[in-house]
Amino acid sequence: MKTVLVIFGGLVLSVILLIGFLLYKEKSEFAHFEIKGIAMIPIYREGQIYRADEKAYKNQSPPRGDVVVYISPKDQKTFFAKRIIGLS
Repeated sequence: MKTVLVIFGGLVLSVILLIGFLLYKEKSEFAHFEIKGIAMIPIYREGQIYRADEKAYKNQSPPRGDVVVYISPKDQKTFFAKRIIGLS
């Protein structure tokens, strides 16, 4: 009987963790970007993969110090990663 309770408890915990992961995954969508250039050294190096949450600032502004990724105004296929240093 004790073994059945342990197995059942582990199964319930696994289901709860899976539901939590799926809910978190649905709320945040991550995109991957490859760093090109040396502008972000020493934090990000050329060739490093940067993962950005596309919905992080949908309802709020980024705080000072965060790194944001945005689409180039001249070329819709180019993305830039920049650190927020000043706010107005």
